[in-house]
Amino acid sequence: MIIFLGLVSCQELLEDNPITVDAIFQEKYQSLGGEEILGPAISQIYEKNGRKFQFTSKVSMVYDPEINQFYLAPIGNEILKIAEHLKYPNHYDIYAAFEPLHMELGGILSTGRVLSDVIVDMDHKRIVQYFENVGFYQMASDPPGVVHLLDYGAWKCAQACGYHAPKESSIGSISANEAGIASTPERLNPIFTGDPLSEIYVGSDGLEERIYENVVIYRDYASPGGIALRPLPELLEIPAETPQVNTSEEEGVFIASEGDLGFYVPNNLDEYIRQYYGYLFIGHPINKFVKINEGLYRQCFENLCLDYRPDESEDQKIHPMALGRKYKQVIAREYIPKDGVDPFTGITLTIQKISPVVPSGKEQEISVLALKKGIPLSKIVLSLTVAYPDSCQQTQLFQPTKDDGTTGLEVNCSKADKGTPIKFKICAEEVEESVDCVEGEYLIWGEIPETTGEPLLATPGE
Repeated sequence: MIIFLGLVSCQELLEDNPITVDAIFQEKYQSLGGEEILGPAISQIYEKNGRKFQFTSKVSMVYDPEINQFYLAPIGNEILKIAEHLKYPNHYDIYAAFEPLHMELGGILSTGRVLSDVIVDMDHKRIVQYFENVGFYQMASDPPGVVHLLDYGAWKCAQACGYHAPKESSIGSISANEAGIASTPERLNPIFTGDPLSEIYVGSDGLEERIYENVVIYRDYASPGGIALRPLPELLEIPAETPQVNTSEEEGVFIASEGDLGFYVPNNLDEYIRQYYGYLFIGHPINKFVKINEGLYRQCFENLCLDYRPDESEDQKIHPMALGRKYKQVIAREYIPKDGVDPFTGITLTIQKISPVVPSGKEQEISVLALKKGIPLSKIVLSLTVAYPDSCQQTQLFQPTKDDGTTGLEVNCSKADKGTPIKFKICAEEVEESVDCVEGEYLIWGEIPETTGEPLLATPGE
């Protein structure tokens, strides 16, 4: 059961008394590891809307007497600004090093769903992963198997609790691709967005935006990543339907949009959405999957519509409807600079697969997509240049791109110290067109322990 909580006020916390875990929470607290895992109590017990609450530095414990149930509050949803009504399937794997503690806590019943991939946090020299009710992290200085919980409770209670979280366990700022969403328009896959139809300009609401064939991206600093998609179906007056009850009679994945009501999304469209940034970015469905004609089916979501053409080749069956072009013609024309058209004339490279964290001495697998005007480009050769921490550089060539524009390469990672960043650059070789190289980095980390046996646990703040 997931219930979203409002921030408790200072008046609701009894700060004058010594802070200990209340008797009503003691059994639950100790069963989850006590102070060693959940941190110390940082607030007195208090009551709100008929429920009892108490903060530790790591979590918010909740007791609902009506159903006689204990649970942890989903603070992670607030940290990542995930809307309560936006329910979407899990599509992140639990990082292997975090699995033992995840199991020790009782799995998803205690931690909630996983909300992000593993994140490299260079500022704190750690890796982290966000769940609904807790967050996991491991420092570069930690021995193998030692993992900790982030200070969710301290973040939520803030100044009202008067607890100052240590830097290493604090939440910090959440940037764009930390939540699994591309951080800037330039990092979004051109197959998803289509070609750009404008430069970045200031829209009618005073926010910067950029139009692509299929979507319109605007700066929204309240969203994970600082960007979001304009709700094109609504803006272009595509009618929304009344959500339906989950009957379990239709094929596909049921996505709730209003309480328990929503729409079924076909499995192939659901897989596409998971691949391209998820329901958090694309929005929940606003109508049913319908047949437009013999060769075309369609379903619209809050921010775009997806077309399905069963007779096309496998990689062309699903494609966003070109609503961005219509938006430019109907709505945005007066706001776009006359010289603002910016079509791609050269080759664009997109990294499709790379692990942000690799154990020392293991192989890193990198997959790249090459496009020209949004169309897969075959038979071109790409180069990978890796900069190692000893100032040594190594260059390798990928195999020529396949018909779908992809190619891959396995890189033997340096036996560098845990926490060492490895920078790389990928460029196209021997082409006449203009090409933007893509750059990035990944982190060398320690060996990942086996998930069997007792995990090594560290006292918070160590």
